[in-house]
Amino acid sequence: MKYGIISGIAIVILLASPFAMVDADGSDEGFVITDGDGKTYTYDGPSDHIISTGYAVSHTLQQLGVLDKVVATDLYGSSDYALSSFGDDSLSSMDALNLGSIFSKDIIDSFEREVPRLHEMGLFDFDDTIILTTSSNIYDIRDILNALGFTHVLLYKDVDDYDTIVNMMRTISLISTGEVDDRVAQMQQSADRISELTADVEPAKALYVWHNSNGISVGNTGIMSSILEICHAEQIGLDPSVDKGYYGSESDIIQLIGENRDAVVFINYSYFTAGGTISDFREKYLGNDQSIKVVEMDRLWNNYCFESGEALETIAQYLYPELFGVADDDTNADDGDGTSIWLYVGLAVVAIAVIVCVGVIRRP
Repeated sequence: MKYGIISGIAIVILLASPFAMVDADGSDEGFVITDGDGKTYTYDGPSDHIISTGYAVSHTLQQLGVLDKVVATDLYGSSDYALSSFGDDSLSSMDALNLGSIFSKDIIDSFEREVPRLHEMGLFDFDDTIILTTSSNIYDIRDILNALGFTHVLLYKDVDDYDTIVNMMRTISLISTGEVDDRVAQMQQSADRISELTADVEPAKALYVWHNSNGISVGNTGIMSSILEICHAEQIGLDPSVDKGYYGSESDIIQLIGENRDAVVFINYSYFTAGGTISDFREKYLGNDQSIKVVEMDRLWNNYCFESGEALETIAQYLYPELFGVADDDTNADDGDGTSIWLYVGLAVVAIAVIVCVGVIRRP
């Protein structure tokens, strides 16, 4: 990027602020957004009311301070689910109708029945926003609601890469507040910075371990894979020929780690909520080898929310501690101060700033 002549102070501000925000769109201005299905929608301003599906969407709306706009959710976007499944009581102030599980066929009838009723009660306008996620039912729900006159039904069926999350966060912040939240720019700047710094170093090896009720398997495509790709990691379990987010079994995990004992192993959070521990994992699958770095993933690392940006930063630390410093919760790390290269860069920038400013002051 080429820059024109700017003042020394402006240079310092630019260099010392890797997370500087772009100007947000004004809340009184109209805007156009594109949803995850590629459809565009025009807004005169932020929505007065919102129907949310999925925990991550409701969680994001809470972070944006607009829970009072949420009039209905599906089961997974409800405050009860957040509390029972994640111990998260931050949605408790949300006074919203629970429409049922987005994965149930009954949800289609529920939307067809309840959304018009909310409209008749004056709680939801035809141009207010409905955000539908994950389930294949969302296509039928959108068609039905469009036919009933509801115009802004947004779809996010497959949110499986980091760029899509950034765009989704930009869209949700715009439709709910009228402005692009500062964290959207932070997420993008983190990705650009980490990608640039890791592009020319030897790739760190990584293995993503998926877990569900059937046990552990090899994590393949999806959000986590996208984050590892930004970090230029060598994903030892990635198999593009497999058209699924995970494959295999514990024997594949054992074989992959056996052949790549220098890999960082990232384990999906559900392994731990099911009662597993890192010690158990080491004993059962690693032969109790303490030299292999094992990481417990946060429940929001692999989800469509602002925390994915924090996940990217932390995962980069686990993979390249010499570049980004040791992660705060890294129990695998060697003793050391974990000082990030960016601290030294920042100190150097401050020193340059002092020299430039003193030179300007002394100039006749």
